[in-house]
Amino acid sequence: MYTQRTKPHLLNRILVRRSQHTGVQLLRSVIASAAASLADYAVLVLLVRRAGLPETLAGTLSMGAGLLVVYVLGRCWVFPRIPKGYRRIEFSMFTVIAGLGALLHVGLLSTMIRLAGMHYLAAKAVAMAATFTWNFCLRRGVAQLILRRFSCRQVLSSGRC
Repeated sequence: MYTQRTKPHLLNRILVRRSQHTGVQLLRSVIASAAASLADYAVLVLLVRRAGLPETLAGTLSMGAGLLVVYVLGRCWVFPRIPKGYRRIEFSMFTVIAGLGALLHVGLLSTMIRLAGMHYLAAKAVAMAATFTWNFCLRRGVAQLILRRFSCRQVLSSGRC
């Protein structure tokens, strides 16, 4: 029978321990994205209401704040097992994925505001949901590819091929 000492608490497994489990990474990614969304929305509202920028431009610029938060949390917490020698590749892939996600985000945001007449905050929520799905799926895929490549190199270097 498990005791509290031998069975890790569920929150500890989800929030603290390293995990390759898709469900744990998805939950962590949702939490990281929520933090990024707070930063994104705060900057968006400041740029629209205080700086007087157009909604689409402000939404595009505010996404930078969200990207910074989600990259740091993703790197340190969601997908933390990337070996040190592969961090440049991971960052490069994050940049490509985020860049394409930004194009998706801006396209959706612009379309929903200008063509569909949606309120900019509602349009932002829809664009963020689509971008979240895009980013999570591709970042997880890249992390898995890097980990497989790293594992293969370890096996080859040990002579146990």
